Amino acid sequence: MLTSTSTAATVVAGGNDNDVENAASVAVGDDEVNEDCAPSADCEPLCRSSSVKGYILLLVSASLNFEAVVRLSRTKETFTNESLTEIDWCSVLDNLGSFYDFVLIKRGDLDAKIRYAMAASGMTIIISGFVILCYFDLFTGLGKTLWPKMFGPNKTVELCILIFLVILWLVTIWFNTAIRGIAGEGSEQYNLYFTSWLCLWTTFWTLERWFVSSGMSSFKKFVSSWPNRCKLWIITFILSFSDFLFVLDVVCTCLTCTC
Repeated sequence: MLTSTSTAATVVAGGNDNDVENAASVAVGDDEVNEDCAPSADCEPLCRSSSVKGYILLLVSASLNFEAVVRLSRTKETFTNESLTEIDWCSVLDNLGSFYDFVLIKRGDLDAKIRYAMAASGMTIIISGFVILCYFDLFTGLGKTLWPKMFGPNKTVELCILIFLVILWLVTIWFNTAIRGIAGEGSEQYNLYFTSWLCLWTTFWTLERWFVSSGMSSFKKFVSSWPNRCKLWIITFILSFSDFLFVLDVVCTCLTCTC
C-alpha cells in the first residue's frame, strides 16, 4: 500500500491527467484487495470452529444412549415375564383388573417410553452427524456456498438446531430418569441414565460455544456480569425448581400406583 501511494504521489507531481486517474485507480484497487484479505471470523473454515467438538461429543453420547435403549428394548420381554412371578395369583382370581393394570398397562407404558427414548437419541444422531458432515465438507461446492450461510457464527439455522436439541433433551431427561422412567430408580440402566445427562450437558455446552464464537458472552460471564446477589437468587431458583420437579414426580408416582 505504501508503494502504491508513493507511486501515485510521484505521478501526480509530474504526470498528466490520465496518469493521475490511473494512479488513483491503482491505489483504490490495493485498498480493496487489503479489505478482502482482512481476517474475519466469518471467513474462517467451519471445521476450525469450536462448536464442532460439541457435535462430535453429542454424536458419541447419543450413539451410546441409543445402544442402551436398543438393549433395553430387547430385554423388556424378559423383564415383563420375570415381573409376572411377583403377582399373587390368588388375588388375581378375586380382582382381574389388577392383573390387567399390572401386565398390559405397564407393558404399554414401557413400550411408549422406549420408543420415545429411541426416537430422541436417533434424531440426535442424525442431526449431529449431518452437521458434522457439513462442517467437514471440503469436497463439494456446498462447503463454500451453502453451509457457511447455515452454520457458523451468527447463523440463525444453527441456533435453531441447538435450541431444538436443548429442549429435546430437557424433555427426554424427564421421561428417562423419572422414578418410573426407563432409567429411573431400581431399573439398573446405568448407561442409559448417564448418557442421557451427558447428551443434555453437551447440548448446553455446544450452544455456549456458538454464543462465544458469535461474539457474545459465555454463560459464566453472562451470570458474573450481574450483581453478586443475583447469582444467589439464580441458584436458589434452580434448586427450588429442581426440588419441585422431584416432588411432582413422587406425587405422580404415588397417584398412579395400583398397589
